[in-house]
Amino acid sequence: MKKFFMIIALAVSSLIILGCSSPINSTIMAKDIVTQYKGQLYNIPEYSKSDKVFSDMDEVVKYIDGFKGYMTEEGYKRFGANRIGTMPLEACNKGKFNLKMSRIEFKKVTEESNKIILEYEVNLEAFYPETQRTEKLVETGETALIKENSTWKIDHDWFRVVDLFKQELKRGQGAIAKF
Repeated sequence: MKKFFMIIALAVSSLIILGCSSPINSTIMAKDIVTQYKGQLYNIPEYSKSDKVFSDMDEVVKYIDGFKGYMTEEGYKRFGANRIGTMPLEACNKGKFNLKMSRIEFKKVTEESNKIILEYEVNLEAFYPETQRTEKLVETGETALIKENSTWKIDHDWFRVVDLFKQELKRGQGAIAKF
């Protein structure tokens, strides 16, 4: 009988611990997805990479498809239609700089029943091989993730386009990119 009560107490304790840690795990998972997505978007070690990607339409599709796993189906469609995935590549090519994400910091987390909204700040470094100059940039934005088949997926991403991209891509003051 004593063993029975110990097993029941252990089971109840486990359920309480798992129940309490679920939102924490969800937040950690959501942050990890956004970190991976932004890293893939902004880590461009060779600005000439765009020459290969833009060489034919199949290469562009293949490159954009590399982001599909991070997003909901609708988010992915908007991501491609708004050319978010190719924006850093284009800017690097035009400005002749390599790009890397040095850090991402999540400033605010809002959790709803089936949605997590993350406000973030991304630190980027643009390196100009010809002059050996490095420029530091900061992007701020907000990403909304929803749970799809037990997995967090990015549905929306809004961010203020960093000045360097605005300059190279001829975007106006206060430009915002979103999908």
